[in-house]
Amino acid sequence: MLQKAKERLSEFGEQVQYVHGSYATFKLITQQTGMHQFDMILLDLGVNMEHFKDAERGFSIKKD
Repeated sequence: MLQKAKERLSEFGEQVQYVHGSYATFKLITQQTGMHQFDMILLDLGVNMEHFKDAERGFSIKKD
């Protein structure tokens, strides 16, 4: 999903910074990256339709 976000937001160039991590370690991530002010934060908090479409992930409701 991070790769899809990068593709969809590519037009914003360096205005967007991508960090892969857990929201549980948000404070540590901000300390490590030096980022302390944000205009917006996008979190992936669960499953989406892509997970259900891919039978190999074990979530599909359309395929065995």
